[in-house]
Amino acid sequence: MKKHLWNILSVAIAIIALCFSLWKVTPFEVNSDVFIGTIATFIGVSVTLLIGYQIYNAVELKKDIKKQKKISEKTKQRYLDVSEKIKMQEFVMQEGFDIISTLVSYQENGHTSSASAFKGINHVLVSSLNTDREDYEWLFRLLKKYISDINWQNFCGSMNKMKDSSIVVADGSENQRRKLSELIDTEYNTQIYEDEKVIRAHKNFRIIKMEYDKVMRLYRQRIKEILESKELKPEEKFAIINS
Repeated sequence: MKKHLWNILSVAIAIIALCFSLWKVTPFEVNSDVFIGTIATFIGVSVTLLIGYQIYNAVELKKDIKKQKKISEKTKQRYLDVSEKIKMQEFVMQEGFDIISTLVSYQENGHTSSASAFKGINHVLVSSLNTDREDYEWLFRLLKKYISDINWQNFCGSMNKMKDSSIVVADGSENQRRKLSELIDTEYNTQIYEDEKVIRAHKNFRIIKMEYDKVMRLYRQRIKEILESKELKPEEKFAIINS
């Protein structure tokens, strides 16, 4: 662009010179006034050209700044995109690890670890909501299955019912005369309800809201039944799993 500007200026000077050569100029006397006028004219033209050049540079600089800003914005966006993908991969890996750990533990310990399995899969949802997962159905089926299998044996080896209808576990000296409700709250519900708060506050919670509300109602109801020493019948378990 600068090259074009100088080319145009050269052509303009050449045309002016040509005009002077074709124009018959009568002899004139160069005095101080003519000299000063001529110098002033050249200074004016020089200043005009200099100002024009500075304006041109300012316009070009503004274009360069605008271009660099666009490049910077694109680079920043790419960085954010890559960071988001890395974060998502971390959540996917954490989700997979939590699922495998829960399933392996349940496989090894069977129905007596249903409460722990429920706590584990509930925690999985914290990571799942940060991924692009669309299929949650099988996770909720697992949660319902674990709820249907939860009984007092998930929490202690033996228990006694007190006169005030409270249940006290008797599973060694460490837990002797400890209320079952206290044990459940300390070892299970504290973590479960903390995860529930995180899950409900997540921006993607709307995707699972209906099923999650149902699962948490079933869980709370089942814990209440256990504290009332109620065992589930096969048809009641079936109803929970297929609700």
